[in-house]
Amino acid sequence: MFKKTISEEEKAKNEQERQKLMEKLGLDKLSDKDLETVKEIMIDLAGFGGTLGQLARIGYTGADSAIVGFLGAITRQNWIIIRQLNKLNRELNRFNSEKSKSF
Repeated sequence: MFKKTISEEEKAKNEQERQKLMEKLGLDKLSDKDLETVKEIMIDLAGFGGTLGQLARIGYTGADSAIVGFLGAITRQNWIIIRQLNKLNRELNRFNSEKSKSF
């Protein structure tokens, strides 16, 4: 098969879109390691970006569409969990930093 090459302009545009989404999801203050993992997840999810209308055209049933909807909801929940864990981690680091200064 032919491999599509992505121009630097397309890469930059994709990175800008990813950054906007990260900010929208409240994930812009992650550690570098977590940020890289989230980027990998977003790349993986980009392959599943079809709408329900597109799914119906290729033969998905109502049950399939429901499953896709449920998986989308779970994905959104996971983003919330990631955000909350990141916030908790920042607070714990701040607390530990303040605690160590008092000794």
